[in-house]
Amino acid sequence: MTEVLINSALQLVLLLLVAPLVSGTIKTTGIEGTVAHVHLAEPGKNGPPIISLTKTADNTWSVPEGAKLTDEQYKSFKEGNLYVNVHSAEHKGGEIRAQIKP
Repeated sequence: MTEVLINSALQLVLLLLVAPLVSGTIKTTGIEGTVAHVHLAEPGKNGPPIISLTKTADNTWSVPEGAKLTDEQYKSFKEGNLYVNVHSAEHKGGEIRAQIKP
């Protein structure tokens, strides 16, 4: 399991168990998130959501059980081209983003 403190507002715990199965949790501080997703795009670019995260507790979002990456999405993961984005009412396009590195 990899646990990474991205900054004081976002902690990412992501575990890629057996490709293509994915599990993980993110926790936010100081952000009232409304939705959270894993998106597909290289650093600095925006891309479509590929996994919608489930709010499991206050400020905690989890990858749904059984979530899978396609072969192409897994390739993108290995290339560092997936990111997590937490959206809020104030910032519908995304309050905070963290690129996922393999």
